[in-house]
Amino acid sequence: MGLPRWRHAMDEVELVEDEPVEDLSRNGRARRISGRTAGAGVLALVAGGLVTVVVTAEPRPDDTVGVIAGAAPSLTSPLTETWRVETPEGWSLAGDLLMTAERQGAGVQVVAHDLTTGAELWQVVVEPAPGSVACTAQAEGPDGAVVVCQALGGLAPSGRPGQDVAQDPGRILLVSAQDGGPAGEIRLPPNHAGYDVVDGDLVLMAAGWSALDVERRDLVTGRTVWTADLALEPVLDGDREVAVELPAPRVRAQAGDVLVTGPVAALLDGDDGAAIGVWRPEVSLSGDVGFPRVTTTPGGLGVQIGADTRPAPTSWYTAAGDLVGTFDGTAAEPLVTDGSESDVVLSSTPWWGSLRAVDVALGEVLWSVRTDQGRAVLRVRGTVVLAHEGRLQAVDVRTGERHWVVSADGVEEVHAVSDGAFVLGTGPSPGGAPSVSAISVADGSLLWRTAMPVGGQDLEVLDGRVVAVGPGVLIGLG
Repeated sequence: MGLPRWRHAMDEVELVEDEPVEDLSRNGRARRISGRTAGAGVLALVAGGLVTVVVTAEPRPDDTVGVIAGAAPSLTSPLTETWRVETPEGWSLAGDLLMTAERQGAGVQVVAHDLTTGAELWQVVVEPAPGSVACTAQAEGPDGAVVVCQALGGLAPSGRPGQDVAQDPGRILLVSAQDGGPAGEIRLPPNHAGYDVVDGDLVLMAAGWSALDVERRDLVTGRTVWTADLALEPVLDGDREVAVELPAPRVRAQAGDVLVTGPVAALLDGDDGAAIGVWRPEVSLSGDVGFPRVTTTPGGLGVQIGADTRPAPTSWYTAAGDLVGTFDGTAAEPLVTDGSESDVVLSSTPWWGSLRAVDVALGEVLWSVRTDQGRAVLRVRGTVVLAHEGRLQAVDVRTGERHWVVSADGVEEVHAVSDGAFVLGTGPSPGGAPSVSAISVADGSLLWRTAMPVGGQDLEVLDGRVVAVGPGVLIGLG
């Protein structure tokens, strides 16, 4: 697999001078607020309620850990329903606001809710709205924080050979995060390919015939901070161009930088748009085309090319883009992690049916287990918790030594919802009603079991808060 192209690989980078604002980035350039708050969550396949709470162990203060990525608040007490919001047409998260949308005639009513209480804060009707409206981020506008929404248009002529019509990407709407008042509008070009927010600025991407065009725009001044073009090169098998369907391009914020995936993958410096790394498709000896897939964690990222067609190695990079090493399989790090023992990466190799721990710098497999022994749901203090149905085990991430293993009664699924000391599982209680259980990371013992709120099916962590998700409903737990 080829090595990534570094800063000189960018085809074109333009940096636009801007006025400094509050807070400094890692290299001294002024930065503003974080755009999108990421939450970690997994699915729970239960519903219904339970009328009793069983507490079987006292919480231990020394089980508490520091700040970890994707962590829930303290789980030492049984969770109960604190609020309920009906979401008949779905929901999204925009910073610390829960957003719902519902069609009303020719328009769409957008409602912002407080994620702590579920209370409605404001609502606005978007008209006209031929398509859906999704609000997925917060940015910094001239008068404070704004919610960024995309209002899709209808079907329009595509302008592309063999395709008569295409979805009109519509427009970006900016509304005050405080009261929903209008704060701006950006008409999107037909080739719009996505957006996100980096340190308060809006990042837009368009897919041209020969390049992906990325722009970082300061919404306070209306000025472009930088632009970057990623060339879409022909896929070659030797000297022969290969005809292949290209994956859809995507763009998202990644720890203050910009990650682009699709026909080409790239990590762009959030400050100036320069390429930290660029990865392109490769053709195997058998003629199969593999496009780069990127897996991100708080401590680094893995790039795998050819995952669809053949066993392929993963190249592992630090968050700064420095190559550490390569290993077989796909990175399989849990969503909830404190980054301990950061030189060890978990890898899934489905063609060999194993989960492995790899010393990335040395390229050595430290230990492995069969995939039916469980998937990683939590990594904290050098221990990884593996779960398969109701069976849990805690393993030393470096040595593979098993600390404990339990089969938890009343638990059918264990999820990546954890405060670092306890992890949540769901399943029928001994009486048969759906329940939520807290299991100790220290020894696998049951701390408490309580009812799953009526209508709840999935568990997620949104902006540091545990919620139950069901068909047409979101339920706050606390």
